[in-house]
Amino acid sequence: MLREIDLRMLVPNPEQTNHMDAELLLKLRRHIEQTGRYEPLTVRPHSTEKGKFQVINGHNRLRVLRALAHKSAFCIVWDIDDEQTRLYLGTLNQLSGDDVPERRSLLVETLLHGRSVDEPSALLPDRKSYLAELERLARLELDDLLPSEPTEESASGVPVILEFMLDETAATEINLALDLIVNAGDGTLSRGQALCGSSPVSISHVADQMWSKSQRVQTNTTGPLRAPSFAEARAAHMARRGALSRSAGAGCEQTPRE
Repeated sequence: MLREIDLRMLVPNPEQTNHMDAELLLKLRRHIEQTGRYEPLTVRPHSTEKGKFQVINGHNRLRVLRALAHKSAFCIVWDIDDEQTRLYLGTLNQLSGDDVPERRSLLVETLLHGRSVDEPSALLPDRKSYLAELERLARLELDDLLPSEPTEESASGVPVILEFMLDETAATEINLALDLIVNAGDGTLSRGQALCGSSPVSISHVADQMWSKSQRVQTNTTGPLRAPSFAEARAAHMARRGALSRSAGAGCEQTPRE
């Protein structure tokens, strides 16, 4: 039941938990002050103070109405007990949906049409910076939002992700080959650069180096020498690096490749 009730007869509920900060409270005040409209308060007959009403929903509106020197407020009166009142205190101010961002942006953009940002920002809960950005985007032409066509020079510098499938053996060999090239460099070479051949060190160069080293260490070989596999070459290379590190007293643990 909708009634107009004297503000002196409205009593806040001491168990209410909803609080509006000063900035939002000021916007609510401006809205009521400019339009004179507000959502009716929800109240119930006070359980101990005869003739008075206890507020269930609308405590912030009551604060604003009193600050604006209103004499009365429109209220919906519910006849409920203490337990039901606590239930509504815990739900009325909490059960609310979320804005669909695209629809919210379109609504705000429509409100901004023909207005400066200052006017709606004084009433809407949105930050002024957000409204200003929406206004800026609304003024842009579609062509301004589309990326420009890349030149041949700029396109060549754009990183490209390559994906391909290999069996486990081939993948292992390629990873070992890339490790050999990267480890043979000065530490600045990436695996991508090693793969595309932009390194001064090639796979064949590293393989030749590992082959030469294997010839020098295979002193007890009775048969013909063979070129080591990538796994053997890498193992020999890493063993040599480990020996050098230990001799230099480094003792550092190698960082695993991501």
